[in-house]
Amino acid sequence: MGEAALSLEPQECEPQEHTPELHLVASEKTQSTPFTYINFLVVVLILVQILDGVLTGLGVSQFGIEAEGNPLLRFFMGHFGHEATLIGAKSLSIAIVILLGHCAKSVAWVEKAMTAVACLYIFAALIPWTFILTARFVLI
Repeated sequence: MGEAALSLEPQECEPQEHTPELHLVASEKTQSTPFTYINFLVVVLILVQILDGVLTGLGVSQFGIEAEGNPLLRFFMGHFGHEATLIGAKSLSIAIVILLGHCAKSVAWVEKAMTAVACLYIFAALIPWTFILTARFVLI
């Protein structure tokens, strides 16, 4: 028995049961993806939608639904109230932004369109509403 244990020659032995081992190997699908420009745009556009909804709500509360520049939203505000209309419109907008974020990975022009929409919202909605609302409070 001692000789066999010290021998370096290959010996026949009975097959042993293999104990399964757990190997943690991350596949490409399970690895976290880097924060990309598309992800950044999605976050920015979601924040812009929320801010636009809040600022529009404040503006419409102060000045009435006539202050809303979008005639379709103004129509729905007249029928359903400005809170319900803004919550519905902004929820739909956020869902579309998320969908476009997924599409942007395979459709090249979507990234540029999302960038343009973000800039448009900032300069055509957020800045004007911020100016109007702060001027209103400063002048009071």
